[in-house]
Amino acid sequence: MAAFSLRSAGALPGSRPSPIRRAQRGRRSVVLNPLERAHVATMAAAADNVGLLPAIDWDLLERSSPQLDGYTLRAGQVPSSCPTEDQLPTSSDSDTAKRVLLYRDTNAWCPFCERVWFALLEKGIEFDTVFIDLRAKPDWYLEMVPTGMVPAAKVDGKLIYESADILKALEESFPDTPLLPPSDDPMSQRASELINMCDNSGVGGAGYTYLAGRRMGGDASDPPPSVEELKAAFEAKLNEMEEVLGESEGPFFLPEFSLVDIMFTPAMERLACNMPRFRGFSLRDNPSYPRVGAWLAALEARPAFSAIKSDPETLGLIFGKVFGLSPAQEEEERDVGALEAGGKLKQNHAAVVADVLKNAGISQDSGAEFVASAVEMTVYNLAATLLGQPLKTVESDKTEYNSPADALAMKRRVAAVSAATLAFLRNRVSSPRDMTASAAVAFREAAVKQLVALY
Repeated sequence: MAAFSLRSAGALPGSRPSPIRRAQRGRRSVVLNPLERAHVATMAAAADNVGLLPAIDWDLLERSSPQLDGYTLRAGQVPSSCPTEDQLPTSSDSDTAKRVLLYRDTNAWCPFCERVWFALLEKGIEFDTVFIDLRAKPDWYLEMVPTGMVPAAKVDGKLIYESADILKALEESFPDTPLLPPSDDPMSQRASELINMCDNSGVGGAGYTYLAGRRMGGDASDPPPSVEELKAAFEAKLNEMEEVLGESEGPFFLPEFSLVDIMFTPAMERLACNMPRFRGFSLRDNPSYPRVGAWLAALEARPAFSAIKSDPETLGLIFGKVFGLSPAQEEEERDVGALEAGGKLKQNHAAVVADVLKNAGISQDSGAEFVASAVEMTVYNLAATLLGQPLKTVESDKTEYNSPADALAMKRRVAAVSAATLAFLRNRVSSPRDMTASAAVAFREAAVKQLVALY
């Protein structure tokens, strides 16, 4: 494996200039300590070896790759690419001749933005998009939108900044492709009731609470509910949804696909992806909720939904980080192979750590002791995953950092070492030399699962 460096050419935020840069300053002599001299020598040797690497010809790949259908590259902007050609620079000067200009989040993770985006596509409305980075909202956007939230939209030049109000304006301004029954239709009142049910009765809220394993908001003095209580509350809301869907002849809430379905979509999409991962609870093929499963299947068949939906892995990583969740691990489902692999890794951990340090090519720039500790923690977590035990994290030891930036830098350094360690071990294990075939399969699956969860 090639050398894996934990540092860029520059120093970490808040640290001293890198020793190689200090050594290159010719205005005055610089005295380096032994560790810094070794670092300079390592960096110089690495620079000498650059010529040994093959030249990269990106044009060759471009000539043999398919076109980026539906995707636009946005050099120097956030996001750097987007799934639409109808986008404008993130600027207060951005304007459009189209009747709708949508302001939404860069990552397409916001459920309220998703509702509006979904409705625009279903109604066939031409629109342009301006992306707003939620971590660094522009001052002009905060001045324009009093709430500072997304989505916002300009419909025929009028600014609207609540998703429900935007959806209402789209229905009124574009009546040729309605998503709601006309006001004189008996189903109109039913649609309003169902939209109110979505917003207020809380199948989404109950689901998120069950996922998180704790009450979202409320009185902090109230005793925390058990996970079983949260599950029961979620199942009660699912039963309500199942009953309502059963009143319709088709798979949707009303006789035809409607705004009601759009209102339920973001929460149910996220729950359908994450419930199996974190709670071992299926929504798509659960015999207790056949109408919910049929609704999800019908949703998947709509081209507009295919354009806006995320994938289970992305949503799983997001929710895992937001709620601090680990994938569900049922003891009775843990196979003998996983237990064997975890047990052997535990018994042989010292030799495994030594093998990684010697042969994985991990750079020692961050200090040999730090790298060894990070490798050991990674090996421990791999064994713990296989044995169904809690994992160690950078926060587990309650280390205090000088700033959030220092804490983030530490997490990234550990992640870099862990990534190299897991990739090395995934390919290093061999059966029957190290363990049986079934144990090796479980070992590699656990390594990959940890690897993809690092970033």
